[in-house]
Amino acid sequence: MIYLSVGTFHKGFDRLVKPLDNFCRINKIKCIAQIGGGDYLPKYMKYSRQFSFSKHLLNIKKSNLVISHGGYGTIMDLISLNKKFIVFPRNRNEAAHDQKMSIKYLKKKMKITACYSQKNLENRIMKFILKKDIKIINLPKSNIPKIIKNFINLSSL
Repeated sequence: MIYLSVGTFHKGFDRLVKPLDNFCRINKIKCIAQIGGGDYLPKYMKYSRQFSFSKHLLNIKKSNLVISHGGYGTIMDLISLNKKFIVFPRNRNEAAHDQKMSIKYLKKKMKITACYSQKNLENRIMKFILKKDIKIINLPKSNIPKIIKNFINLSSL
């Protein structure tokens, strides 16, 4: 199953939702989508405008592949859950900021899989289906959660 997450931006992300819906129709792929506030309503994917955070995480865990906008919060969820994912960033006309610049930086630093056009996205999905050709991003373990926990414990004394 593919999980599509476009974030909660009020304009949605029809440039991603609509072609993925069509791709799922043509290739008979099961997909669940979080579509935000877009105008396009999928016909071939199960969808919701928004999921609770726990449902969002459950959808990520149940999926074989996640396709996401360029939001750092979702990307960090995907990395922490060891999921295979493709990032399709919004451009400056679709959001308050252009996600392409930050995603290009992440791609260079972390080797994430990113696509910038619908055709490129379809090709990457097919490569994944045929060869599972997307790597899982692993970050080094951090002691930051332990530091925060110790700080909170000291602060409550």
